[in-house]
Amino acid sequence: MSTRCQIGVYHNNDSLETPDTLLYKHCDGYPEEILPMLVLGVSRFRNDAPETIGLELCEEFHGDIEYYYAVRPDRIDVYSVGWDEPSGLWKLIDSIEA
Repeated sequence: MSTRCQIGVYHNNDSLETPDTLLYKHCDGYPEEILPMLVLGVSRFRNDAPETIGLELCEEFHGDIEYYYAVRPDRIDVYSVGWDEPSGLWKLIDSIEA
């Protein structure tokens, strides 16, 4: 089974439910795979098409993700997510300075 995740990019808001940009990755969404890409390549999201790095733009939260990454101007928050679990129940498992 694939390890799915979503990545929310936040510019000027702090509400987990309303990211400015929402990305989805169907496989290899675990932190060891995603965090190095995000930490080293946050600027690439602004300049290149996200599809070139195995991500797709989406308009809503998927119900079958295991991880959620909130990319903010100063940090990346990593959440462990249960399937179809509301964001208020997501568990913050890491926060990386960006």
